[in-house]
Amino acid sequence: MQLLRGVSVLVVVPVLAACSMLQAPPPITTEALVGEWRAQCNTLDVSPVLSLEADGDFSVADFPTDESDPLVVDGTGEWGLDEIGDHGKFLDLRFHRGDHDESYALLLDYEDDDFKIVHYLGDPDDMNGCWFSR
Repeated sequence: MQLLRGVSVLVVVPVLAACSMLQAPPPITTEALVGEWRAQCNTLDVSPVLSLEADGDFSVADFPTDESDPLVVDGTGEWGLDEIGDHGKFLDLRFHRGDHDESYALLLDYEDDDFKIVHYLGDPDDMNGCWFSR
């Protein structure tokens, strides 16, 4: 019985040590998102570039939309963080396009020690879209 107790201590200590080394990702803040983001898209031959400014303005080139006309746009507008139910935080892009505004909610994720911005085209279950990173 003494041997089994020693074995369980040996197993528990490394597991607890490994868990203490894991850190939660930093909070998603507007300050953490400011800067230039470049995307790779898996269904389109475009390379969008998104610039988020500290004052809440943004500019984007080659941004794919869900619309059929036009499919890829350049534009400017305002951005901010938003929460949608239990789905977490989203990047809200509000484009100024001619006589109307359009809004897009892009998913925010944390991967490889940095944030990722995901713009799904159509149903997210189809995994078609663009993944922005720095």
